[in-house]
Amino acid sequence: MRNFLDAKILAFQLLSPLHVGSHIEKYTPFEYFIHKEEIYFINENKLFSFLKERNLLSKYISEINIHGPKFNIFNFLKENLRDINAQLLKNISRYKAKIETDKNFLEIRPLIRDGMGVPYIPASTIKGLIRTAVLYKVLKSLKERAPQQFKTEILEKIKNFSKKDIKKREPFKWLINKWLQDFQIENKKNSPHTDWLRLIRVRDAYPVFSCTTRIYEIAVLSYNGSRWLEKENISIFLECIPPGSIYQFEISMDTMLIEKFKVSPKLKRVEDAYPRKIEEIFKALEEFSNDLCEEEQKVFTSCPSLKQWYKQTRSKESFCLGWGGGLLSKTIFLLLPEEVRKFIRNNLRHDRGEALAPKSRHIAKLKQKILPLGWAKWVHNGETIIKTSGYKIILNFQGDKFKLIKK
Repeated sequence: MRNFLDAKILAFQLLSPLHVGSHIEKYTPFEYFIHKEEIYFINENKLFSFLKERNLLSKYISEINIHGPKFNIFNFLKENLRDINAQLLKNISRYKAKIETDKNFLEIRPLIRDGMGVPYIPASTIKGLIRTAVLYKVLKSLKERAPQQFKTEILEKIKNFSKKDIKKREPFKWLINKWLQDFQIENKKNSPHTDWLRLIRVRDAYPVFSCTTRIYEIAVLSYNGSRWLEKENISIFLECIPPGSIYQFEISMDTMLIEKFKVSPKLKRVEDAYPRKIEEIFKALEEFSNDLCEEEQKVFTSCPSLKQWYKQTRSKESFCLGWGGGLLSKTIFLLLPEEVRKFIRNNLRHDRGEALAPKSRHIAKLKQKILPLGWAKWVHNGETIIKTSGYKIILNFQGDKFKLIKK
């Protein structure tokens, strides 16, 4: 493996369901069928070949024309074939997922997958997490060292943005431009060419071992001023990578480019807050994640199960990525006073007046508990992943990737 300052291969394990959206917005009943608590996503070419071999293609098309949106593929197969079994369904599908809900559903939001159908986590998702953590650390340093400057240059300017600009997320773009792109290199300055994120390269994250994805019901908890209540009739159903899954990726830092990057005079006060080593990136991420867990632990005082979950998670090397984390996990919202949070929320989304900002959270409803979305923790070479009375499964780094070995 290359020098630590140059590159590092890391692994993390999911603590809660993770969803990263696909270019396919949703699947409808025309595109899947359900059998014995599993959902099979159709491969149209395989399905058409199968139906053609059994002289059912014309009938299939006719039934679709008759029933329209109410057409059910599984019922059609059941009525026209003697036997429906898992192998048959597998032969006409791209992949399957397990269903982790008792609720009926029609539409499903699928996970992103690569060309081979493997659910992965794009490098852009990981870099987005790092960007937020580094920006948070820099501005938190400014807030602690120069509170008046933070108030003048951050809070007051945010409050001067128009509603139209806030809807376009201009305050967040402005913060990135001013605090992550205001460097100088050669003849270039204050542009994407001088973005701090140019210093790092991240590869897509792939599973250490294959696992079946899950379909979860995602509900919304809303705070009514005294307690958290689930909103009715607004559940969505997501395909997620389940808790326990382990992913790995490579991150590298361009140490030569670091030496060429020069901070502008405006950033001198917080120059030392910008990471110059890979390990410093993860210290920033740890600080951001711990503050996020602490905030959620306080907010969920009236929801003991989530309060306890965040309390336990804060003690781990944890972080949050993917869909469902909201403004708290994707922006510097934690650094803003309540009045500024409300100002942004009321103009960015729905005007909730003086209600808590943010007022709602997405949660995954498992059969025995509820969980926030997208939380994970770092796992390390030699760490025990599973332990029983007879054996244990250990994470082992071999060559250039992690593997699970049984001892």
